[in-house]
Amino acid sequence: MIATAVKIRDEELTAEEEKELQEHFNYLKTEVNKCEALS
Repeated sequence: MIATAVKIRDEELTAEEEKELQEHFNYLKTEVNKCEALS
């Protein structure tokens, strides 16, 4: 799965940024699952 401490430019993300990134990632996974279901 995803590493807990996501690092960008060697800086740890704030909890808020990490949450947003997680939500975006979940959204992308949902879209991929939709595409796979259609094919």
